[in-house]
Amino acid sequence: MQRRRNARINAIQMMYQMDIKKDNPDNIIFMHWQAFEKQIDSKSKTFAEELFLKTFKNREKIDRYIKKYLKETWEIDRLGLIDVNILRVAISEFIFFDTPIYAILDEYVTIASIYSDEKNTSFINALLDKFSGEYKIIDDRKD
Repeated sequence: MQRRRNARINAIQMMYQMDIKKDNPDNIIFMHWQAFEKQIDSKSKTFAEELFLKTFKNREKIDRYIKKYLKETWEIDRLGLIDVNILRVAISEFIFFDTPIYAILDEYVTIASIYSDEKNTSFINALLDKFSGEYKIIDDRKD
């Protein structure tokens, strides 16, 4: 569990770096691992990269999901970069990976509690809970 969490945190960090540096995803990955590679095993590193790349490539779609759950008067750029990237990576994992819904909710709320304040953690929890409820309905229809 800790390895997967570490991979998720690394994916969030790479998304954050992408927002700040506006660089090529391959360069972001390269620079990120230059700083953090010794802190992660190869399986977790692979998962982090897959999660980052899926999130980056589908960011517009994911952002539309986030906007759907914001108040009408709010825009996504009103959210802090850490919070929005926690949401992006979590929603990416919902959509593109076979991780159980309860595990995604638990992990990203825990990550939010580490990197964000209590109010924003509650907001992230509520938004992911709403998304997971709707996503479960959509996902069940695929079977």
